[in-house]
Amino acid sequence: MQALQRLWSRLEEIAIAFLLAAMTLVTFSYVVFNNIYGVFYSLGDSLPFANDAMFAIGDSILYVAQEMTWSVALTKAMFGWLIFVGLAWGVRIGAHIGVDLLVRQFNPANQRLMAILALLICLGYCALMAYSSEQWVAVLYSV
Repeated sequence: MQALQRLWSRLEEIAIAFLLAAMTLVTFSYVVFNNIYGVFYSLGDSLPFANDAMFAIGDSILYVAQEMTWSVALTKAMFGWLIFVGLAWGVRIGAHIGVDLLVRQFNPANQRLMAILALLICLGYCALMAYSSEQWVAVLYSV
């Protein structure tokens, strides 16, 4: 069982690192493509002998930049996954941000009850989000 827990923890860490790296690379690529085509247009204006080549390169890069509209949606989706995976990992290892000033006022048995209550509230919130998401998708595709 201990090996399975270590494996799961390692998989969560890998997923978090992958999501962070992928979000960074996708965003970086999008920003580069959206800003570098102007350089080639400027070079085309400045270098009359390379005008056609520079404009062609600039047009190609601009085309790629315009086709990368998916990158924003992908980054948002990866950020959502990062939040959920990171939250689960943080709660499990005790690294989550918590306000425990009130909880520390109770004895250990009541602290456990407060923790269970907090987890039930979080699960209720997750259920509410899942239901609302299902309703939103149903409305979206019923049109």
